[in-house]
Amino acid sequence: MPPLAKGVLSNLSGRKNETFEVSVISPLSGALNNCERDLAYSFDDGPSIYHGEVEMLFDNAKAKYTSFVNGMNWSCIYDENNVQSLRKAVAAGHQIGSHTWSHAHLNSLTPEQQDLEIERLEEALWKIIGRVPAYFRPPYGECDKNCVERLNKKHGLTVVTWDVDSGDSVGASPSASIATLNALKYPQAHMPLSHETYQSSVETVAPAVVPSLQKQGYKLMTIQQCLGGKVPPYKIIGKPQERDETWTCANNV
Repeated sequence: MPPLAKGVLSNLSGRKNETFEVSVISPLSGALNNCERDLAYSFDDGPSIYHGEVEMLFDNAKAKYTSFVNGMNWSCIYDENNVQSLRKAVAAGHQIGSHTWSHAHLNSLTPEQQDLEIERLEEALWKIIGRVPAYFRPPYGECDKNCVERLNKKHGLTVVTWDVDSGDSVGASPSASIATLNALKYPQAHMPLSHETYQSSVETVAPAVVPSLQKQGYKLMTIQQCLGGKVPPYKIIGKPQERDETWTCANNV
């Protein structure tokens, strides 16, 4: 059994008649900032009100993306619109990764607090999509050597950052973000960062950049795929659960 949050393990113990797909492959070590091939377009800080638009854009382009999500950042992951967006994205073959529960500065937390940030989100995603991510992106890209080692060894997570930043989170204009991303040249592999919480990133930048990158020859894929498929996207796969009283963001970390 891979490393899983206590709440996930407790839930599994009560579902002995169900079949689960379990990954026991070791995570890729260190913090990875680029793909081995092609391009993995990723969006942080979801799920947001624009998540459905991201999925529609990539579905229509016959492309894949990775969404690194929080539990409680811009909104509560248990909100029904977020639940439905995540389930649709998974059903369409896009990858959902972990981005901590509250978008925390991990280097400022104790190891135990880091664990809580990981585990609370794992429990939420297990309930909502029936999956526990095997890939993690640290908020702000902040995760020192000890942090990375803890995520690799204790939580079985492959840690990824990025090699190109669209700049949306630091005030770059849509035209500047488009120029940054369109400057990427095939066949050099890339792992660009964007944020689905900015309307312009979803409705202006991505629609301009996705076809441009594809025209160059890039295949837009998930981060798991662009890293060679060596580690499955999820530590465990089961069935999504029904909403109950535990689906709450109260008492946020």
